[in-house]
Amino acid sequence: MPGDESREPELASNCSDCGAPIDPDGSRSYAFGEQGLLCWSCAVRRGGRYDADSETWSRAPSVSGLSEASGEEE
Repeated sequence: MPGDESREPELASNCSDCGAPIDPDGSRSYAFGEQGLLCWSCAVRRGGRYDADSETWSRAPSVSGLSEASGEEE
């Protein structure tokens, strides 16, 4: 269909801290490195502060001790 560009849907990933599934199209999360991802709860627990007005993290959560792997199986 003209104007209907297909794109591959983004697959759900897992939080690098707690392992919870994260839907990239519906959940607010914090991405770090090439593949690292924190769910909202872990990002806030690790000190992150999100500014909803500017839709950015005003203070990044600590990612020390975490791997950039997002828990996905290869």
